[in-house]
Amino acid sequence: MINVLVAEDSDDLRAAVVTLINEEKDMHCVGDTACLAAVASMVQQFAPHVVVLDVELQGESSLMHLSALRALAPQSKFVIFSGHSPPQFMRGAIAAGAAAYVQKSGNFDEILNAIRAVMQT
Repeated sequence: MINVLVAEDSDDLRAAVVTLINEEKDMHCVGDTACLAAVASMVQQFAPHVVVLDVELQGESSLMHLSALRALAPQSKFVIFSGHSPPQFMRGAIAAGAAAYVQKSGNFDEILNAIRAVMQT
């Protein structure tokens, strides 16, 4: 079972991703939040295998905090979930330590595929 934490500030999108994950036989959402500050405590509390992290939470860049989050949860793989499509955002996320980058405009299967893919690395 892949334990996933979802950090997304859009309530509707976050609820949809949580539902999508929980409908999968090999995944379980251990928690969700709209707040970047809460992500730090939740990765320590839940020790998720994967964190689906919005590139920007409540106007603050998640990428600026990614190295600190990775230090708190070295066992977790971070999948950046972004509404930005220019290649520099993807390169920046990977350079900051993200294991994968998924665009919000894509199919929801892309997020599930990314979660499974990062567990293979």
